[in-house]
Amino acid sequence: MRSRKVSQLLHSIVPSSFIKAYHSYKANRNFYFEVQVAEHCNLNCVGCTHFSSIAEEGFIDLSVYERDIKRMAELFGSDYPFVVRLMGGEPLLHPEIEEVFSITRRVLPKAEAWVVTNGILLPSRPASFWQSCKENNIKIYISKYPVNINYAAIDKKVAEYGLTLVDFREDKTVEFHHNVLDLEGKCNAEHSFKNCSLANSCHNLCRGKLYTCSVAAHIHHLKDYFNLDIELSEHNGIDIFKVNSSKEIIDLMNKPIPLCRYCDIDAWYPVEWKVSEKKLEEWT
Repeated sequence: MRSRKVSQLLHSIVPSSFIKAYHSYKANRNFYFEVQVAEHCNLNCVGCTHFSSIAEEGFIDLSVYERDIKRMAELFGSDYPFVVRLMGGEPLLHPEIEEVFSITRRVLPKAEAWVVTNGILLPSRPASFWQSCKENNIKIYISKYPVNINYAAIDKKVAEYGLTLVDFREDKTVEFHHNVLDLEGKCNAEHSFKNCSLANSCHNLCRGKLYTCSVAAHIHHLKDYFNLDIELSEHNGIDIFKVNSSKEIIDLMNKPIPLCRYCDIDAWYPVEWKVSEKKLEEWT
């Protein structure tokens, strides 16, 4: 489930061709991808499209992450200006988040890099965290929820270290979209892809594969938690070590994937934000 405010941020940092129906990605755009730094979360939003509320605790393997973004640099060019969002789950739960920052900047020197957090852990971050953000030019995006956070302490640290902070303090996120899944997989995949706000706009890089959206990358958490009979085709993601060029990636991203037949796009509806009760109905 993606909030309206997150969609607005995507419009501001990602080309509009990502967001509208049928996200035809163009080769002259800066390629955007997300990385799930931590699988689990400390807030657990209802119907999370990363399924973090039902995911077991898990962190990105630093060696795998470095390997994967090095491959992205090989495919697109070492100085390619990627747009990278380090997220989760809650990325600040990662015990080596500062090393994630360092790897990102070392391998992708021209990337626009964001860490996307719910903000809960920011006031307690040590000086080394803020210094790492500064040294590696990591922008901080607070995904706003109706929870109490010491924003004054965050503002103080941001100002002290001269960092870029994006949040929506004046209007906390209170509405999400219930992204309805058809567990029988009877939807028209092409229709779902062409009318989905996530498809080809929320690329996820995960363990050697690129996915058109967060649902495709992380739906295994839903399958495992509820023991569902969902087909997890190898073709839901692009193996970045089996393609030969960035053009090949872009061409593949412009097409629906097998999992699209599980997304009942026409049935999506807005819901008020709350903490997940870990019920299957949150995704169906």
